[in-house]
Amino acid sequence: MPILTNTAERPERPRRGAVWSIAVPERDLDSNLIRLPAGEEIPAHIGAEVDTLVHVVRGEGVLTTEDGEEPPRAGDVALRCPAARCAGSGRGRTDWSTSPCTDAAGR
Repeated sequence: MPILTNTAERPERPRRGAVWSIAVPERDLDSNLIRLPAGEEIPAHIGAEVDTLVHVVRGEGVLTTEDGEEPPRAGDVALRCPAARCAGSGRGRTDWSTSPCTDAAGR
């Protein structure tokens, strides 16, 4: 089993957006490490048609869904349901790891 990345050794660049993604082609899992600087937001959007696991690696922020706001902080893990409307914002520099949860057939 290969080590894909070490989230404790994150690069300083890019300042915003995907810091890391799985680079292995033809896989049944997708995962990204997303950086969101203080005060910046991910606009409200409809998520993928699969469950998505959100892990706050560093910092804290606000996840906004149809059910209201949640204030996740470093170490928190949340599950976003398929096709759910959501948005996010950071307080301080925040790194989020997102992994859509699929079965072996990619559903």
